[in-house]
Amino acid sequence: MNQYELTFSYLIESDLPDIIAMLAKESVCEHVFFGPDTEQDTRAYFEPLVESIQAALAKGEPPAEHVFSIRKDGAFLGQCALLPVACGRQLKSAARGNRKVQRERW
Repeated sequence: MNQYELTFSYLIESDLPDIIAMLAKESVCEHVFFGPDTEQDTRAYFEPLVESIQAALAKGEPPAEHVFSIRKDGAFLGQCALLPVACGRQLKSAARGNRKVQRERW
């Protein structure tokens, strides 16, 4: 595996603790229209998404919402989504930084 290769996988239940921790941080949410969120708010939003994504995939169908976790070497970096009304991403503070370096490395 290339040292700069990222993995994208559909959202699963075990991703929630990482997402909860990420979206509780003001530095992560400063450029989006939501957050920082409580654990309860994050679970209320993401648990139904996990259920609908996994149910669709179990039937061999594409999910209505495409929400992915982004990892590097198994470490959670953030998430991205393609939704019927928007696309977006959130990254942990440590995964952001110098955008020029990110483009060159990733």
